[in-house]
Amino acid sequence: MAFSPNGQWIVTSNADDNSLRLWDISSGLPISTFSGHADQIWTFSFSPSCAQIASGDEEGHVRLWEVDTGRAILNLDGPAGPVRTVTYCPDGRSILSSNDGQGVQQWNFLTGEPAPPPRKIAGDVSLYAFSPDGIQIATGHKDGTIRLWSRQADTVECTLLGHPQTVLELAYSPCGRWIVSVTRDGARLWDMHTNEHPGLIAEVYYGGQKYASYCVAFTPSSQIVLSLQDFKLRLYDPRAQDPCTVLKTLESIGFGTIVSMDCSPGGQEVAIGAWGNGTVHLWDFQPDKICTELKGHDLEVSSVAYSPCGQWILSGSKDKTVRVWRFGAGEANSWSCVGVVRGCSDSISSVAWNPVAALEFVTGCDDSSVRIWRIASHDNMDGGDVSVQMLWGNDVGILCASDLSLQGAIGLSPINQKLLLQRGAKGDSLHSEDDGLSKEEDKASEEEDD
Repeated sequence: MAFSPNGQWIVTSNADDNSLRLWDISSGLPISTFSGHADQIWTFSFSPSCAQIASGDEEGHVRLWEVDTGRAILNLDGPAGPVRTVTYCPDGRSILSSNDGQGVQQWNFLTGEPAPPPRKIAGDVSLYAFSPDGIQIATGHKDGTIRLWSRQADTVECTLLGHPQTVLELAYSPCGRWIVSVTRDGARLWDMHTNEHPGLIAEVYYGGQKYASYCVAFTPSSQIVLSLQDFKLRLYDPRAQDPCTVLKTLESIGFGTIVSMDCSPGGQEVAIGAWGNGTVHLWDFQPDKICTELKGHDLEVSSVAYSPCGQWILSGSKDKTVRVWRFGAGEANSWSCVGVVRGCSDSISSVAWNPVAALEFVTGCDDSSVRIWRIASHDNMDGGDVSVQMLWGNDVGILCASDLSLQGAIGLSPINQKLLLQRGAKGDSLHSEDDGLSKEEDKASEEEDD
């Protein structure tokens, strides 16, 4: 799934008919269906202006769709093989697509022609990243090299050597000066002002074996948070005299495998989700601050996200719930769980805040559903729970009535009342008692619930 940059739409893919569907976030209604791919769609993204959607399929075809009309405006035939990623350049004037082992292809978004050099970035490209200003493209390769391409010239500006294995992660700092690359031998920091690497950030030996870096994130101020499989998190500052000096270390042996990290908007804290337990860990970078634990999930935490304002955190878990945490709701200067979102039939795989609409968020679930939620009431600062309402969802296989309020409703049968209560509805129209349900009615309610 993908949010539009203006926060108005979401696009999802349908594996049954190889189509894309555009949804209105406010109403939850489908707007358009984009049909034309003959094979499974692997990737898609919005243009920065929200006027187009680019999609790539299993056979190497890239299509550009017009959002207003729903029609395909360009069909691009790239190298054979699944299109793993398709991305608009930050200026929206060209598109990059990558195929398995076939390099990266750049396209003109107006004509569909291969864009000015580099037309095709050859070699076994494992991944790529745009610089924040969109002028440069960094590609990571399976031979361990990193190549920096200018979008204005027909040459490789620089090749960064040092990794002996496939580049697994590649990230620019928000300021664009530094790149962090990750392979199984560790992580390296590269200074784009000199095109020289000041040193290997981390090369960890644990129990006689070299372990790979697992997760990396930049703070808004371009500090680096690095998670390693030796059960330690490290904070680095590339601006320091020795950028390989560890500013702070957090022992994470009790966390389990870290699978999600998100830095707070203020850059002073990182939220951590891991597969070891149901705890969200908040690591404060300030001296003498201890790690805060947010407990509540019954199973592993798979995804975490700070709200743009930094006052809320979402956590999704394998226990099929999303927890909403708020700072200052209850005890001063502390986080509290103020809402639990239920109703999904499988593990929560991802959570994300709407970048434009305040207090709206999206969840992705292993049952293939995508759901949009809104925090409806949040004025109570004294520790009271908030109301979280589902605006809409696709492929929702079961009734979701979490926080649904029914006041003064009439004509609800005992069976329907029981079903609504089971799914989280509230209100004076519902009664928790069986209200004299017969065995037949109770069985019918259970069948409806299934």
